[in-house]
Amino acid sequence: MVTIENGVIKPHEEIQQLSFVRADELDAMQLEKPFFVVDKILPCGLVIVASPPKYGK
Repeated sequence: MVTIENGVIKPHEEIQQLSFVRADELDAMQLEKPFFVVDKILPCGLVIVASPPKYGK
């Protein structure tokens, strides 16, 4: 959400600055295995299912 003060749009909370991870740092990280809602097809989290029309999504 945002507020408007004196014609200036301000967020309610400060936006966290993006941080970057190098490939060697990512390789060294211990990541947990993803949980799949549908085994090996649909992981838990944000998923977009897209295809042309009438493909039986």
